[in-house]
Amino acid sequence: MRQSVRVALVPLALAASLGVSRVARAADPVAEAMFQEAAGLMGEGRWAEACPKLETSQKREARSGTLLLLASCHEQLGRSATAWVEYKDAIGLAKREGRQDNEDKATALAQALEPKLSRLRLDAPQAEPGVELALELDGAPVSLGSLIPVDPGDHTLKISAPGRKDRSITVSVGKEPETKTLAIPELEKAPDVPAAPQASGPEHAQGARAAGGVPAWAWVTGGLGLASLGVAVGMRVDQSATSSSIDDLCGEGRKHCPPTSDFDAMYARETRDFGLFVGFGIGGVALLATGLAGIALGASSSGDDAQATGAAAPVVLLAPTAGGAVVSIAGELE
Repeated sequence: MRQSVRVALVPLALAASLGVSRVARAADPVAEAMFQEAAGLMGEGRWAEACPKLETSQKREARSGTLLLLASCHEQLGRSATAWVEYKDAIGLAKREGRQDNEDKATALAQALEPKLSRLRLDAPQAEPGVELALELDGAPVSLGSLIPVDPGDHTLKISAPGRKDRSITVSVGKEPETKTLAIPELEKAPDVPAAPQASGPEHAQGARAAGGVPAWAWVTGGLGLASLGVAVGMRVDQSATSSSIDDLCGEGRKHCPPTSDFDAMYARETRDFGLFVGFGIGGVALLATGLAGIALGASSSGDDAQATGAAAPVVLLAPTAGGAVVSIAGELE
């Protein structure tokens, strides 16, 4: 009974000493609140409620004092390996903070806990030569042959390798310290996956066509032509509206513009709209004509062997410029 009371008083004394240290320094308000709430819960022996609050505090503001108390909380819950790792991390954090007192506490507590750890060694006696195993213990990568500190309880080991079926194994570790060796079983070979067929020859040419034997590029080109014509119409409407505004403002012949009017900007807009109208209009007509030609040829030659072998589709390029657009067509229509 006396020993259990002494163990319970250790984190309480630690919380009291660290709490004064944190109050004396500026801290993130949420981190500070979580720390103080956790210290109070630990004082009542409510470890399971206190640990998550300390984790939140540490994530928001990493402090060696918080990490020390979190490790102590996890130790009380029986998570010895987790606590040991946190004590070790607190040593480095305390060094960076210049906190010799916290460094000494973390070192002493880590050394006292180390003999009580359970460890797991992974071995693969049946591993095939050339097969590289990938191991994850509770989602974290691990290596063969290493002594891995583990908390008491159940752990999931996932094993995978190229060309093999993945496998998961549950490993149980008791409360008493032990070193357990787990033999990795041989993985089953994964079923062969047939290679995807190469897209070539007549089948590839036929697959590139839409329903009815019409090449997909023909529909795309025709659609681009319609879109270009739509833009041209929009430019023409805007140009007409701008012209009307200039005429209303400056009168017949545009010779009487008010000094405060922005005639130059309006005239530049009118000129730009007209150039884009012409450019997109010419480009749209060319694209639409090319698309319609492709649709007609595709529909009339769906059973033609020469077409099935994939005649080169024309490539139509439309490059709008300030004064119009440049249209270029590469390839042949057969």
